[in-house]
Amino acid sequence: MIRALLPLENEADFICVLQSWHAAYSPQGPAEQTLVDQLVWIDWRRRPIVLGERALHMNQLHSRSGAGSSYGTSDGLVGRALIGREHRVRKFSSREAIATSKVDDDALQAFSTQALQHTEQAKVILSNPSKDALSDAVALLEADSLEWWADGR
Repeated sequence: MIRALLPLENEADFICVLQSWHAAYSPQGPAEQTLVDQLVWIDWRRRPIVLGERALHMNQLHSRSGAGSSYGTSDGLVGRALIGREHRVRKFSSREAIATSKVDDDALQAFSTQALQHTEQAKVILSNPSKDALSDAVALLEADSLEWWADGR
């Protein structure tokens, strides 16, 4: 199986994926072994496809979002979407709206990690029912989540 890897693919990463599938399903006999191996290849080949689709999408998005304010461009659509006359005199750049920096990405990663930790803590609280379990679990939610929930969405 390893000989079928493409030149730029990492053999150690592939072996890790292979071992995790085999550990999860413990195939017995040649038929199950073949089926699990096929699932490994599907999983392995899916990964670069997902990354490639995202890269293509982002490239197309960036190529269609330049400076300018005509209604034929995505920036024109941004300007048209804004309400209020005072906003229409200004040029809007959708490229600026979708661009992120390493600082932004790191902050989002930290926020997401903390939110996941809070979710795990809330699950533990709710798995041990008490009279305060719901309020204790809700207290772990972020402010914007509480607002969203309060709005009845």
